[in-house]
Amino acid sequence: MNSMEKKELRKEIFQELPSELKPYLLPLLILMVFFIFISIQDETKIEILIERVINIQTDVS
Repeated sequence: MNSMEKKELRKEIFQELPSELKPYLLPLLILMVFFIFISIQDETKIEILIERVINIQTDVS
């Protein structure tokens, strides 16, 4: 299967999805990547990441 066939298949799958789900696909993908990232890191890196997120949130508010 070449890349053009794969692209066509992705388009077909995307078009068959209910239109209500389409706005949620990107955030869902981001969350999945985030959780995969967390699962491969050790605890100290996760804690540092959480602290940075909290700091960013407090800076914004």
